[in-house]
Amino acid sequence: MDVFPVQALIAIPLLLGALQGFFLAFTLTRIYKTNPKAVKALASLLLIGSLSLVLYVFTIVYTIFPLRSIVFLDSLAFLFAPLTYRYFSRLLFPTKKPGIPAIYLFAPATVHFFYGIWLFGYSEEHLAQMVQLGLLESEWLFIFSVLIGWTIILWAASLHLLRRFRKNARRIVSFKPRVQYLSLFLAALLLGTAISILFALDFFFQIQVFSFTGTYIGWIIIPFLIYAVTYVSIGHPELVSVPYHIPKKSIEKKPTEELWALKARLEYTMLTEHLYRIPTLSLQELAEKLNVGQTKLSHVINQCYQCNFYEFINRYRLEDFVAKVEQNAHKKHTLLAIAYEVGFNSKTTFNKSFKQLFNITPSQYINQLGQ
Repeated sequence: MDVFPVQALIAIPLLLGALQGFFLAFTLTRIYKTNPKAVKALASLLLIGSLSLVLYVFTIVYTIFPLRSIVFLDSLAFLFAPLTYRYFSRLLFPTKKPGIPAIYLFAPATVHFFYGIWLFGYSEEHLAQMVQLGLLESEWLFIFSVLIGWTIILWAASLHLLRRFRKNARRIVSFKPRVQYLSLFLAALLLGTAISILFALDFFFQIQVFSFTGTYIGWIIIPFLIYAVTYVSIGHPELVSVPYHIPKKSIEKKPTEELWALKARLEYTMLTEHLYRIPTLSLQELAEKLNVGQTKLSHVINQCYQCNFYEFINRYRLEDFVAKVEQNAHKKHTLLAIAYEVGFNSKTTFNKSFKQLFNITPSQYINQLGQ
């Protein structure tokens, strides 16, 4: 099969992905109003991806645009990692200022855009001669190195934001936050970067990794990501707004009489109303039930129990689980069914929490009871 038919075949899902991206970016900004900054960052990311697909198809495949227009693809490529980082920061920490200011975040893309305008001033023939003589090779290698380096830095920064959020979320929710889709963004960005590096080895150093150039395959990542975002956005508003926010850490002080009184109220409410059996119980919901602030309640849990909210709730769940097992509930129901009944919503979380508290697995515990 010739290269052009293969490119033309791949162009179909690319253009379909671009259309889906344009539509989704337009739709998200009108449906979701809870976190407009995160919505705008995600919509911008979708728009940049869609524009890249259109520019690639109509420059490389169908050559409707001048070939030198391809230089602006790098300008768009410089935006993927910054927008991913901005989306992560706006979504996960909406009440805080982003760690990297916009003026630095988008500086490389801005500089490269003006470089593209300067390069676009050359005629197609003149530019072809410069490429043939290798006059631009060192410049392009430098630009590519900056692009890869900046992408890796922002990828690591985005991963740090996700890990910090997951760690801090234990202070306010009794379950693992549903933000697995964010790992998809990071995986796609890393995969695209890896394919770009392989393509660069071929372009700059004639080290051909694939017999069929990987750049065509790499472009499939963008529509795949767009389709994935479309799927996740259906019925999952946490895509643009995490329904809980991390409260400020309180200054550690010795528990006062007020805190001990709140601790007694907390224990009474947990034992009489069994709130821990609610799988999605959050610090905010429990604080509203007790008619206290989240920060004060978090302080009581931290100081009086030396644990975070996630661990505090799971302890009650495990104690309830053990009580039911001692009453032979495991002879009528599966262990997982009992775990779900006491508030766990994940087998993995249940097993991990049980082993952390008792140093044995649930099955081993059952076996010990039978001895």
